[in-house]
Amino acid sequence: MRWYLRSATEVLVELKPPPQRLFADSAPAATGESDYLCFRLFPNSALALGARVKLSGKEFVGEQRELYLFEERPGEESPYERLLGDAMIGDGALFTRKEAVEAAWAIVDPVIKKHDRVRPY
Repeated sequence: MRWYLRSATEVLVELKPPPQRLFADSAPAATGESDYLCFRLFPNSALALGARVKLSGKEFVGEQRELYLFEERPGEESPYERLLGDAMIGDGALFTRKEAVEAAWAIVDPVIKKHDRVRPY
């Protein structure tokens, strides 16, 4: 494994290749793309995982793919922004109705009342 700065805000960690070729079309370890983990801390947090994955079908061949996760998209509302906004305008579509809450407690209440108390050890 080795790591280096990809840019001023990104760190790339290259993972060691497996000891044997996993796919029939794999290039030798010295020339093939390696699996990696890349993360960015600023301005938006992001994480990328690059790995060779098996293609569908009977043949044991693969391709390099990347899974990319990021904190948020510019201009997109966070879940709480949407929930609070809906509450302020009176849209109750994202909220649980009173009947559903009461039905859930009708199941949980007897369990809480009849269950033995937890004893710390």
